[in-house]
Amino acid sequence: MQNLPDSLRFWRPRYADVVGLDLGSSAVKAVRLRRIKGKITLVAAGFLPALSLPSAKSDATMPALAPFKLPKALRGRYVALAVPGGAATIKLLTMPARMDKSAELPIREMMAIGDDAVYRIAYELLPMVHGHGETRVLAVALPSVEAQSLPALFPVGVPAICSLEISGLAALTAYQRGPGLNAGAEAEAVLDFGSTSSLLAVFAHGGLVLVRRFDFGASAVTQRVRETLGVDLETAEGILMDGSFDVSKPVAASLENFTRQALISRDFIEHRENCHIGRVYVCGGIAASRDWRAELHRALGVEIAVWNPLACLPALPGAIHGDIAGHESRFAAAMGAALGVMRASP
Repeated sequence: MQNLPDSLRFWRPRYADVVGLDLGSSAVKAVRLRRIKGKITLVAAGFLPALSLPSAKSDATMPALAPFKLPKALRGRYVALAVPGGAATIKLLTMPARMDKSAELPIREMMAIGDDAVYRIAYELLPMVHGHGETRVLAVALPSVEAQSLPALFPVGVPAICSLEISGLAALTAYQRGPGLNAGAEAEAVLDFGSTSSLLAVFAHGGLVLVRRFDFGASAVTQRVRETLGVDLETAEGILMDGSFDVSKPVAASLENFTRQALISRDFIEHRENCHIGRVYVCGGIAASRDWRAELHRALGVEIAVWNPLACLPALPGAIHGDIAGHESRFAAAMGAALGVMRASP
C-alpha cells in the first residue's frame, strides 16, 4: 500500500512555468523559468517598471495596488514574489536537536514581535550544521497588511501568485543554486544590498550559520555622493556606477557604520563557528560600482565577488536582453524566488 506522504504528492501542484518577480524600488526584476525536457530552463529575463509598494512602517492608509501586467515573454502560469519587506522581522533561531518532534515549535514566542496577530509567520527547518547538537530554524514575520495587499497585483486567472518571500532571503536560494554548489572548506558570505536595507548571511560547515539585516542600503550611499559633489540624484547614480569620478571618500564615509557592524558580525561568527570567511558574494544594483566594492574589500579584508545568478541554468536563445549586461547580479532575488518554487515541486 502506498504510504500517506507519497500519496499526498499527487495533490501538490507541479510548477512547470514560473515567473520570479523581485519588486524592488528602482525596478521590478523578472525571470521566467520553465521545465523543458525535464530541465529547469531560463526562458526570459528583463527589467520592468518599478512599483510603489505599501509599507507597514508608514502610518498612512495603504493604497490599493493596481493589477500588474506582464509582457508576453514573461507571462508564466505562476508568479513567485520577492518583496523588500522593510517591516519584516528575520531571525535564525536555535532549537535543541533532540526536541520532541511532535511538539509545536515555539516560533511565535522566539520571534518576540509583540502582537503576533498582525503578522504572517513562516519558518523552515535547516539542515543540521556539522558538529552542532542543535537545530536551526529560519523564521520570518511579515506584517499581514503587506501580505494582504499583494494579491491585487494578479487578482484573477493566469498568472497566479504561488509564493511570497523576502528579497534578501530569495537571493540566498540563488546563491545556493549557483556559487554555493562549489563552496570550498572556507566559509562564505552573501550580501544582498538593496535600496534601503541589506541582508548579510554566512554559510559554514555546509549550512547557514548567520543572518543579519541592516536598515541601510544603496540610497544612503548615493545620497552621500550627491551631497559631496553637489549634483542631482540621477547624476550621482551615474557617477557611482560608471566610475567616471573618484568617489571613494564619500562612499567610505557612507559605509563606515555599516562596515563596522558587518565586522562585528564577521568576528562573532568566525569565533563561534571556528571558521574563516574567505569571500563575500554581493548582489544588488550597487554591486556594479567599483568604488563600493573596493571599500568593502578594504574594510572587510576579504575578496568581494559579483556573481551572475542567470548563469546557473541553461537559457533559451534571446532569453537575456542586452540592457541586462553588467547588471546580472540584480536578478538574484527574482531567480531565487522562482527556483525555490520549482525545486520544491514534484
